[in-house]
This record gives sequence, C-alpha cells and structure tokens, in this order.
Amino acid sequence: MERLSSALPAVAAAAERAKDALQPSRRTSQQAIDVHDYDRQVADFALETAGGRVLDTGGTTEHIIYESPVSWALHVFTSFLCRECLGARAMIRPGTLPGECWAFKGSHGEATIRLLGTVHVTGFSVEHIPPHISPTREISSAPRLIQIEGLEFRTDPYPHDFGSFEYDKEGKPIQYFEVQHPSTKGHNIVRVRVLSNWGHPVYTCVYRVRVHGDLVNGQTSRATVADDADLRIENE
Repeated sequence: MERLSSALPAVAAAAERAKDALQPSRRTSQQAIDVHDYDRQVADFALETAGGRVLDTGGTTEHIIYESPVSWALHVFTSFLCRECLGARAMIRPGTLPGECWAFKGSHGEATIRLLGTVHVTGFSVEHIPPHISPTREISSAPRLIQIEGLEFRTDPYPHDFGSFEYDKEGKPIQYFEVQHPSTKGHNIVRVRVLSNWGHPVYTCVYRVRVHGDLVNGQTSRATVADDADLRIENE
C-alpha cells in the first residue's frame, strides 16, 4: 500500500507531461478544423457556386507558366472558346491547393466581382496557401496590400472605398478583415485591387477572396443560367 502511495505522484507527473505533449497537436488540429470548415461558418457572397461572377479584370495581365508547347496551345484554344475559362474565377471558387489561384503578372492587379445579390458588406477574407505546402516553401507571391471598393453598377465612377488591408504572410492562411469605411448602401458589385505582394518579382497569386455581410431585405440570388450567357471576363 505504501509502495502504491509513493508511486502516485510519479504517475500524475507522467500524465501531466503527456497532456502537455498533446497540446500542440490539439491546437494544430483545431486550426485545421477552423480553416476546413470556414465556408460552413461564414456566408461568402462572392462564391461562384452560389451565384458570384467575375465581370472583368481591367488591365491585369494573366500569368501562366507554359510547361510545353502543348500546354500553350491548349490555353490559346480554351481561351478562344470560353472567355470565362481564364484564371480570375479561381479566387471565387472552392479549392486552394498549390496552383489553384488567379496568377497575374507583377504585383498590381484588379478584378470586378458581381455578388449573388445586393449586400450590406461588413467584411472580407483573403486566403493563401501556407508555406509548408508550397513547392518552394515560401509564399512571396501572396498579395500584401489589398483595397476593396463597392460599386452600384459596373462602370460606377464613384465607387465606395471599404478600406485597404494587409494580408500577413506569417499569419493564418485565411485572414478576416472588417471594413474600415462601412456603407449605408448595399452593393452587388465589388472591385478587388491588389496593390502589392510580398516580394515576388514576376507574379502574384490570389487564391481566394470572400465577401461577407447581409443581403438587403427581400433580396435573393440574382444569378441565373440566362445571366451567364451575357457574362464574359474582360482582361485584354
């Protein structure tokens, strides 16, 4: 009995050490759950599968790495047949594996996105792959400074400035930004302007942009099959 009593402190100490050793893996697991379930926790009004559409990319030049003459020919062929097949749609689609991004030349680019309805915008989130799954083990192509504008119509000369936000490449893959300048109006179009990246000299990759808020009362998704026939991404 005495031997058992003397052994109890050692057993308790060993259990405490095991608990401490498990804490990092528990924290990592919780972070993975949060990232994986993000789209189930917060509504994204730019999501393509819900009705969001990329309308144009202004003067932004798409960056494509041609691994062979065949891949170059396929890109030219598919671009001719379907203007919507260009890469800007990647940032409003699910999926953020390495390379599943909108890549454009340089560190400046923009895209105009039609939301699924008229939305009182309250925030945005930007997602990029973490360094440990990048083939190069670094993410200097991640966007750094991003400006978001709200438009009442596609050629609105006086867009509402929601603010400028910095994506931290050392932070979590998905980062949420509350609007700095809220609007009393609802918007059904937003413009995403990437003003800089984290140092990549050739191109920038935008993996995912989400738009958060609340639909204006009485609004429903405005995207239909008929709408798609009139949409073409313009980036020439």
